[in-house]
Amino acid sequence: MWNFTRCKACRSFSVVNGCSEGREFIHNLKQGYYKQISVLTGAGLSTNAGIPDYRSPDTGLYSILEKEYGMKSPTDIFQLSIFYRNPQLFYGYLKKINFDMFHPTLSHYFIGFLETKGILCVNFTQNIDGLELRAGISREKLVTAHGDVTRAHCPSCDKEYDIEELKRKAMNDQIMYCDTCPDVPIKPRIVFFGEMLPDEFHEKSSLLSEKSDCGLIIGTSLQVAPFNSLPILFPTITQLVVINNEPLDHIPRISASSLYYKGNCDSIVQEIIKECEWEKDFNDFRASIDS
Repeated sequence: MWNFTRCKACRSFSVVNGCSEGREFIHNLKQGYYKQISVLTGAGLSTNAGIPDYRSPDTGLYSILEKEYGMKSPTDIFQLSIFYRNPQLFYGYLKKINFDMFHPTLSHYFIGFLETKGILCVNFTQNIDGLELRAGISREKLVTAHGDVTRAHCPSCDKEYDIEELKRKAMNDQIMYCDTCPDVPIKPRIVFFGEMLPDEFHEKSSLLSEKSDCGLIIGTSLQVAPFNSLPILFPTITQLVVINNEPLDHIPRISASSLYYKGNCDSIVQEIIKECEWEKDFNDFRASIDS
């Protein structure tokens, strides 16, 4: 079994050497006491899959765009007004970052596994890569807060388009335009600056407050609003568990009462699966998804 130490300042826990709260969480998870687990995920899952995050120096997406395109403000590539004027800029990014080449991580599969066990309430993610769907998480249980690259639409009339056709256009340095709205380029259904978050973000946030008996926060620093407001919605009686490289002391609901597993999310999730004695079932689930 793991051991834990407790930080009296933030009431969090890190994986180092023994505490009853950590053992209680594993016991409750293993015995099926949690019936509605809600999961909040972020860039830590995607970076483990090999996808660059946005803000890391040298390796982050914004740093790459700044070097490659000489952009003083690399966030411009996700500005809706700039996309209308110069869609080739974003299409060039799509050509460079082929999300189809990346594969789900162990943490992605773990969330899908929770759904097969009937205990996943909802998964809110900040990631746009769509790896959750490829890991067996259903669209019904998934809220892509910033949209995702598995669908395409017209940003003016919202008509759906074939994402595969858009990707083929991008690979051939062509722009795909709406057949209804004159001169409006088609984009993946991801949230650009200047766009509203999808309706489901607000509609399903009530699940956190009304149904969740456990909240897992995996691989996110919770720095971006309004996603970082979601933990506040968990009732005080809901067990919160943070799996991240650093504590989230800037979120009052988390710093007040949470179990903190410090480290790489895939490594820690693998240990949780082991402690729950779920290894065979998990491996069988993963094999069924990959087959």
